[in-house]
Amino acid sequence: MKHIYVLILILIYNCSGKLDSLKKIKNHYFIKVEDTYVSKYEISNIQFVNFLNSALDKREIQIDSMLNIIGYYEGDRYYKSGDKLLYKIVNESPIKFNNNSFNVDSIHANMPIVKISWYAAYKYCSFYDFELPSEEVWLKISKNELPVSDIQTTIMPASSIIDSNIYGIINIHSNVSEWIYPFYDDRWPYKQIRGSSFKNQLTPLDKKIGNFAPQLLEDVGFRPIIIPPKN
Repeated sequence: MKHIYVLILILIYNCSGKLDSLKKIKNHYFIKVEDTYVSKYEISNIQFVNFLNSALDKREIQIDSMLNIIGYYEGDRYYKSGDKLLYKIVNESPIKFNNNSFNVDSIHANMPIVKISWYAAYKYCSFYDFELPSEEVWLKISKNELPVSDIQTTIMPASSIIDSNIYGIINIHSNVSEWIYPFYDDRWPYKQIRGSSFKNQLTPLDKKIGNFAPQLLEDVGFRPIIIPPKN
């Protein structure tokens, strides 16, 4: 009954007129939260495959003989500019490369993309003129949670409602954790990771964690945002 009650609350919030309706931008669904559009869902394998194929066609990425997917990064205060590992295709990877094209089977297509580096999340966002969330934006959109499911122990499709909030953003505190834009702090080279995952239940929910940008982590994906230019 608790889950039904919370789902009803989510529907009420989304139908009340207090929220902007979903906006489809470049085949991604965004919800407006104040002055920011936030992806309703974490990025899925099929969305990442579409990006890889488009970026490969435009020669913005390359794949080497070891099936490492590489893309250029312009560098920052810690990481030098140059070609960086985005994703590595191995036997158990849901994403494959055949006949000069990336693909994913239907079973895994709608699962959140994981085992991507921070560079991959950044490259994806840059390709579509999106951004990774700042710490300020992530903290803002992570509030007012309406939990739906019990503690999660396995990864679920990106559109499954494990938790939501009053804005209608799905799974900000569950399924997979998310790379965001900034460094962990001014001292460490870690890039920030936010949100709980099926492997790691964070306490408190807004606990800040991080890791090195090249790391490929089995429970970390991302969601993009758009900040429209101010008039």
